Amino acid sequence: MFQAKSSLEVAIDLFNSKIVIKAMDHLDKVVIVFSPECSKAKLLKIKILIAEKDYSGAIAETGYILKSDESNLEALLLRGQAYYYLVDHDVALRHYQKGLRLDPEHSGLKKAYFGLKNLIKKTKSMVAEFKSAKHVLELTGWFICFPHAEENLAKGKLRLAVEDFKGALALDPNHTAYNVHLYLELCKVLIKLARGKDALDSCTAALDIDGELIDALVQ
Repeated sequence: MFQAKSSLEVAIDLFNSKIVIKAMDHLDKVVIVFSPECSKAKLLKIKILIAEKDYSGAIAETGYILKSDESNLEALLLRGQAYYYLVDHDVALRHYQKGLRLDPEHSGLKKAYFGLKNLIKKTKSMVAEFKSAKHVLELTGWFICFPHAEENLAKGKLRLAVEDFKGALALDPNHTAYNVHLYLELCKVLIKLARGKDALDSCTAALDIDGELIDALVQ
């Protein structure tokens, strides 16, 4: 038991230091072996899976926890985050809302819920279909509906449109599956403004996320 507790503390320190692979190694080889029912270890494993972008794995692991304890707030939060990064925002919101009904003052759930609501409000985006390939989320039939940005474009206020897109991108730089398309739309607006270097930077950012994004290559 002491060995498991000590290794868990080491794993937590490694995770906080962003050395996630070694953190998972400590969990799998020591903590979970000697103390398989340790809830802290299970939750840490899920955090590591999310950090490693294994969102499906995180959803599966939180599912096991919630089957035995459907009111586990941390599991609801982490499961919501996994769906969030898969751009399944509706499902993410439902998990956050369920947790907040149980504890309206839970800081993590409040931050996640209102952060996502703010993102949706700012972008007003609609995601049609998505599929996974090579562990990278690709969106098909994806289009963005930005009421404020589109209005600015229609009026020729392209500079304001640029700020709208940048504002949406600043909300969560780690939300790559979502942001790739924001970068692409920003690139198109910058081209209209004849800001070639900035447009190139934006398209490059999109390609850094998805190297097979044809629209970015064309731009």
